[in-house]
Amino acid sequence: MGDDPLVDHWDGHRWSLVTVPSFGGSENILTGIDGTSSSNLWLVGQRKYAGQMLGVVVHGGTQGFQIVTPPDVAVLHDVAMYNGQPLVEGWRIASDGFAAPVIALGSGGGWQQEQVPAEPGRNVFLTGISVGTGGAAWAVGWSDNSPNGDTPVTYQGGAGGWTAVTVPDQGGSTRLVSVASDQRGTVAVGVVSAEGSSRAIALRATESGWTAVPGAGSQPPDTLASVALDGADIWGVGRAVVVGATYGVPSARVYSCG
Repeated sequence: MGDDPLVDHWDGHRWSLVTVPSFGGSENILTGIDGTSSSNLWLVGQRKYAGQMLGVVVHGGTQGFQIVTPPDVAVLHDVAMYNGQPLVEGWRIASDGFAAPVIALGSGGGWQQEQVPAEPGRNVFLTGISVGTGGAAWAVGWSDNSPNGDTPVTYQGGAGGWTAVTVPDQGGSTRLVSVASDQRGTVAVGVVSAEGSSRAIALRATESGWTAVPGAGSQPPDTLASVALDGADIWGVGRAVVVGATYGVPSARVYSCG
């Protein structure tokens, strides 16, 4: 019993379900996909086995989809292609019992663990990763040790490893959940919660750090869950809250930054 993975393929005319191998266990969830072609697709997610959460990696090639041994993680949440290889991120439970961030690059049939700044005594959950022009990479997520709730976490990747980049205070408990990059730059999205309400947030990476994209939180959706860039436009999807309802409704917005 539990969740089963779902993979859909659009061939230009219709959607069809794609069969992937069984992970084993329960709560089999896929949360990230990227690739260089239809014969080089990488999917990541998680499964629950013997009471533990374990990361999952699936590769789609000319012989179909195959399970690949994942790096040592409890959860993998996203993947982006870096020089033709999968760059994955998520978290594992460290010896101190806290969730520690993990970034790993597929290499020679195995995984090369990237050097991520140590965050002892903090739960750090990474949920989004992107690679832009020239190999510039970003990973985003949040930490839950702040007196105000959640604190946004971002890392910038370079030749010397990954460096933490501080996000300015957004006036409440803040989570960044997705990031996208293209030749124009990088944008991360998420949600800010304060005084019993929440609002969407979109931040752009600049040479001086992260700056807010104007208007991102002025209307619903109250949460942005994913982002894509198209020239001067930023596409965000998430949910808007209906007053008096238990759950939100789907919503999407486009921010023009040209």
